[in-house]
This record gives sequence, structure tokens and C-alpha cells, in this order.
Amino acid sequence: SAGPLRSAFNADRGLPRVVVLLAPSSARSRFALRSLHDSVFRAFPDAAFRVYVVWTDLLPGDDPRAAARLGRGIGDERVRHFFDDRHAAGRVFARLL
Repeated sequence: SAGPLRSAFNADRGLPRVVVLLAPSSARSRFALRSLHDSVFRAFPDAAFRVYVVWTDLLPGDDPRAAARLGRGIGDERVRHFFDDRHAAGRVFARLL
């Protein structure tokens, strides 16, 4: 269910919020995570915003441990991590788009 993501997102109402869907073993996802870290978190260390990283299992090897390993690369309290092995978040955004 996308419930935990929805709850966290709604709890941070009033802040700029970004949701990113990534797969731990995807090279593009790892590049996006590094870019997010370097271009946003380092560039704006005191900015008030939230980023919700939704890890999903699109490729072999995508599991919560792989997601946690990559997620540790962003040690920032503005980031919330979720693992969505049922692709619920993706379905929610597909309906919205």
C-alpha cells in the first residue's frame, strides 16, 4: 500500500516535497540519487524541503537491503525512504499522470 508514503507526504504539508521512484540496481537510479545528493542537498544544506525516495523492485537484486545500502549515501534528515515491492506508489502516480 502507498499508505505510509501518503501519510508522510501529508504530514509535511507546507514544505516543498519531491517524490522520486528508484530501483536500487538501476544505473540510472544510482545516477539520479548521486545527482540529487550533489545538486540539491549539498547545494542547499539549510533549505526546508522533503524528498521521499520510493525504492521499487524492477530488476533482479532490487530488495530492501540494496535500497538501504544506497539510501545510506544520503545521510540527510530531509529524506524519507520507502520500499515498495508491490509498486503501489507507481500505480498511484500512473493514475495521476
